[in-house]
Amino acid sequence: MAPPAPPKEFVYPYSTMAQLRAWPFKWYWKNARMFRFQIYGYIAAFPFIYKIHKAVHSPGNVEEWKQRRAAREHTHFDTPCE
Repeated sequence: MAPPAPPKEFVYPYSTMAQLRAWPFKWYWKNARMFRFQIYGYIAAFPFIYKIHKAVHSPGNVEEWKQRRAAREHTHFDTPCE
């Protein structure tokens, strides 16, 4: 019995993973400045975004916003508060 034939590449990569595998990353890195600068920008911005994320999702801030939202909760049939 002959060994199974290796899988053939699709003419067009339909799945997302196949499209990523077929993407010419090396060519873009070498020839497209915008691609490189975008990657560098993501790397440079990550620490700032991470710090903002930690501050916004801190337990004290989450509790404060729960209280603010609870103060605004009402139905349209409630009497107006002063």
